[in-house]
Amino acid sequence: MIEYVIVGSVVNFGAGVALSLTDRRFSINARKRTEERLETKLRQVDALDYLAKTAETSTQEYTQNVLLARDYFAEHEIKVKAKSEKGGWDKFTDMISFYKNHERLNNLGWKQKLAIAYGANLAGDIAIAATAGLAVAGPALLATSYEGLCLFAGMQVGKIFRSRTAEEKQLDKMAKELTQDGKILSIATHYSPTANLNVPEQKKAPTEKTVERKPIDYSQIGAKAGTVIADAAGKAGNVVNSGIAAIRKSLEDKRNARVAQEEQHKKALRDRYKDY
Repeated sequence: MIEYVIVGSVVNFGAGVALSLTDRRFSINARKRTEERLETKLRQVDALDYLAKTAETSTQEYTQNVLLARDYFAEHEIKVKAKSEKGGWDKFTDMISFYKNHERLNNLGWKQKLAIAYGANLAGDIAIAATAGLAVAGPALLATSYEGLCLFAGMQVGKIFRSRTAEEKQLDKMAKELTQDGKILSIATHYSPTANLNVPEQKKAPTEKTVERKPIDYSQIGAKAGTVIADAAGKAGNVVNSGIAAIRKSLEDKRNARVAQEEQHKKALRDRYKDY
């Protein structure tokens, strides 16, 4: 009996770890997609830094940086309740693309994972009971009580095993420092490109008493969300800019070294077989 409990626990724990690692392997967080992931993070940190220093909201560049900031928050499971300018089909394709490129299981909350773990074990035990008879139903359901917990524990442990380069860690740190005060999250939440449109003033029929009203400057509606303390943003921006430049140089040096190594390997092969 003890051996059965140990084997069942170990198998379920291992299955949980394997599921978590497989989920990562087929996502943007896979090791083979490190370079692609770094380029995305570089663009996002650039965008966060831009928003921290810029109060101008009437440009296309500002809008693009807001969208990159929203992508950053979405990837870190921070909900941005912003009104989208996209249509229903675009929202659907964005959702499919997000779940295709990001981890599905590892991004779930612990309650959802626990439900999946116990649900999977319960379904398996019911299938066993249906084929083997009611005699094994009791022990199988008893095993579910601890095997489900072991499967859940494996999922949680598997999520911890994450490989990140030094450049990626540095970018994550920069992004965290830029967003920790909540200002950029507020900008990403409240910003709307349509707030910058100049609405033409409608002419009204003259009346006996006309009250002159100052036209509303709609560009200021979005600009308020982007207002920041210039001195603090300037100091932080200098640090971020130098850090990003160093990371870009490091990535370029690694690419050049890899290309040189590949060329050297090809040359060695050609030299080896040139006499044949």
